[in-house]
Amino acid sequence: MEASVPSVTPAARQAPVLPSDRVPVLVWVIAAVFVAAELALSSRYGFLQDELYFIVAGHHLAFGYVDQPPLAPLLTRVTDVLGVYGLNPTALRIGPALAGGTVVVLAARLAALFGAGRFGRVLAALATACAPVVYALAHLGITEPFCPPPTCTPSRT
Repeated sequence: MEASVPSVTPAARQAPVLPSDRVPVLVWVIAAVFVAAELALSSRYGFLQDELYFIVAGHHLAFGYVDQPPLAPLLTRVTDVLGVYGLNPTALRIGPALAGGTVVVLAARLAALFGAGRFGRVLAALATACAPVVYALAHLGITEPFCPPPTCTPSRT
């Protein structure tokens, strides 16, 4: 006897997106509060030394620099050119604040991939939003908010 194997089409292999796979609305609210808090507190002190360096590097754009990737100076230059609020710490820190909000939402999505329910996803987002390292890195216009963790670590030779 031969066992018949049912044929599976590529469309049948993809799992449908269920409403339970979505990020809860409360996670989006937590991410929005995170971004709002970052921007509200970003003008309490002036520029960090590295932010001043990126402003100057943004005026001399290159594909890469010896000490950092080109994304931070490019985003600083975009902020400077758009000039919505002028060049001030709050305007410079819009990108890092949005990157921090994205990290909060991605934490909830990763919790969903690991099988967490609605409560677990909201808890993951809240824990990530309250983590001091996430809050600190999303507060400054430096390279770390824009790069994934494996690429931010220094190379060991």
